[in-house]
Amino acid sequence: MGDAEEVRPFLIRTAVPGDMTAWRDVFRRSPCPARAARANLLAHPGVLALSGLAVREGRMRAAVAGRIVGFGTWISAGEAVEMEDLFVDPDRRGQGTGRALVADRIAIARVTGSAVSR
Repeated sequence: MGDAEEVRPFLIRTAVPGDMTAWRDVFRRSPCPARAARANLLAHPGVLALSGLAVREGRMRAAVAGRIVGFGTWISAGEAVEMEDLFVDPDRRGQGTGRALVADRIAIARVTGSAVSR
């Protein structure tokens, strides 16, 4: 990214069912975390499915800058909270989106009295 290029700020909010197309796009375009499995996953795209369960359960937060540029989901076990998924649009990588989503989840956990597992 050049110095003259502007980084658009974003807000983080709870994802809603109407966001499904946008977050699925971010999910599919994100680099595969398991490089060794990438060819197999791309050969079988059905494996790269992300259900709307986390959205329906209120467990997804989305980073929005005119469009969804990242999202994270979490799971809770008793009083502990653990990040389950974290995806950032490839065009926004390295700009603090993922870091902001994690910080957002930590802040929510602190307010609700949950322990955070990293």
